[in-house]
Amino acid sequence: MLIDFLLLSIVVFANIYYVFFLRKEYKRISFLYSFSLITIFYTPSLYFFFGGEIYRFFADKSLVDFFHYATIVFVFYIVIYILIDNIKTRKSSLYLKNSMLIKIYFLAFAIPIGLYYIIYFKQFPLIHFILHGELIDRPDLTGAIPHFYTVQIIVSIIIPSIYFYYFDTIKNKYSHIIINFILFFLFIASGNKGFIAYYLIFMWLYIFKARIDLKLFLIFIFLMFIYLLTKGITEINSEVLEYMINSPFRRFFVTQGTCFIHRVDMVNEGFDFLNNVNPRGLKFDVFAHMYNTTTIIGSAPTFYIGDFYAKYGEFFSLLVFIIISSIILLVSKFFYAMETNRKLFFYWNVYSLLFFIVMAEINFANMIRILVAVFNIIIIIFLSKLKLKKGNKCKIT
Repeated sequence: MLIDFLLLSIVVFANIYYVFFLRKEYKRISFLYSFSLITIFYTPSLYFFFGGEIYRFFADKSLVDFFHYATIVFVFYIVIYILIDNIKTRKSSLYLKNSMLIKIYFLAFAIPIGLYYIIYFKQFPLIHFILHGELIDRPDLTGAIPHFYTVQIIVSIIIPSIYFYYFDTIKNKYSHIIINFILFFLFIASGNKGFIAYYLIFMWLYIFKARIDLKLFLIFIFLMFIYLLTKGITEINSEVLEYMINSPFRRFFVTQGTCFIHRVDMVNEGFDFLNNVNPRGLKFDVFAHMYNTTTIIGSAPTFYIGDFYAKYGEFFSLLVFIIISSIILLVSKFFYAMETNRKLFFYWNVYSLLFFIVMAEINFANMIRILVAVFNIIIIIFLSKLKLKKGNKCKIT
């Protein structure tokens, strides 16, 4: 196991040196994807190699197999990255107009979302906790709030894109603060704390320019507060402090990758993921295996190739990884070279798309989310080229 882990570590550090230090990946939209490879395939390996015990319901052989697989993933990634990095691209430009049609398009989403949150205000877990002191289950798990899935797609992709579309035109810093607090509420009202973390990472990378300063410290403190709040914790004591130190970091750097290791272990045990699977998805079977339980129901999503590995094997999952990684890095290279007055808008849509890819499997629900991000870009580009003329006629300019 030692040799396998050391080989993986060498390949990982070669990736880190080239991708993050030489090529300054933090400036590119593919940063989330590149960084997620480390949190999915390396930090869980570190955790278990040095004796981590939580989630450790898998065989040593499965961990070694995961080391081997992760090593191959990082080798492929650095090769793809170097090849695409050396493709010559011409500078392109795309300037979007601040048209009335775009305002109408954005309002068509913003107003219904505002009304939705007003109508179901008291049924959101965070509001229920504040009003009654009781933390109820999330509506995406219970179905207590109608059309919640559709609303969350709009809230997570389109609503923030409105802010980033007009970001450079908002000159008052207090307006930025108010808008962000509204977005924070929309994100966490349902009790889902994960998306706000990725939103703030986006802010830190592309607005605060990845500087390590007071803003980063304040983001960290705020996220800790949100994490405790969504867990229903309101008092600080020694146990809570220990929980704050361990739980969020473990969930960010270990849990998602461990879900992949358990898929490897279940394959090694002979579990038939094609025919013998939970109707709600194989991630529910993986959860039962990962937490060694049959009484608690939950899901254990992982990096998108995890389900391909479980269903179709190592070779096919790596083929999918090569294709998707190539597409993502090509898109990232295109946007990095593009001159535009709405870069944050484009970056946010691609970033949110990558979030859904790295955090979960490629299924119907995630394909809908991805398509929403893609069509949001296409529609805005199209509307920016339309011009209203007298008589309410439109003309493409």
